[in-house]
Amino acid sequence: MFCSDLWLAFISNRMIDESIRIARRDCPGHKKNFNSALLHQCQQFSLHEKLSIKFNEVRNTALRQLDAYYDECKERLPSSDNPENDKAESLALGRQFLFSATADSIYFGRYVCEANDEILKKRITRKRKANEIAD
Repeated sequence: MFCSDLWLAFISNRMIDESIRIARRDCPGHKKNFNSALLHQCQQFSLHEKLSIKFNEVRNTALRQLDAYYDECKERLPSSDNPENDKAESLALGRQFLFSATADSIYFGRYVCEANDEILKKRITRKRKANEIAD
């Protein structure tokens, strides 16, 4: 697996998570605190639809947070003896990816796959636990 594969998977995963978060935020059922999933618009849309509907908002969020995404993911990426250059190259690749991406390319592109899902999960879980301890 190339480091760019993991980096693009990380970005894609964050975009998918953000589309789910936005769907919940904008859901009339959540706003009205309905119990039944039948009354939640966010439950009626597929993951692909959620990503497609709010893609520009999700992409803009990813572009703004790309630096933080890198800081969260960098321990899993191969590095050279020049961390500043590693970061600059990864951020440039991330921006290029985000500017050329579409909802379809994120959803159908298989950036997140079985091979890197476990790596992403471990990294994110460790980061969340560290944040919980700090709080």
